[in-house]
Amino acid sequence: MLDALKPLAPEDPKAAPLYMQAYDEFMRAAPSVPVIQTIYAFYWDTTYWKNGLDQNSLYTVPFNWWGQFLLVTIKAQPTGQKA
Repeated sequence: MLDALKPLAPEDPKAAPLYMQAYDEFMRAAPSVPVIQTIYAFYWDTTYWKNGLDQNSLYTVPFNWWGQFLLVTIKAQPTGQKA
């Protein structure tokens, strides 16, 4: 399964079932115990905002419910794109 994942990009649709299979094997073998409550997905849409967060510039935590997100709102600027 890992050999099948190596040539694939993370966002490749063929990778998703392999990730699930790897996760199932990981949990079955129990080499560790998860200590997180949940995983939060967060995205930044650059259609309407620029100078925000991106993979090359993660200058703070990307969670809008944390106080540090104020740094993102101060730095972000509108792109001028209309909805």
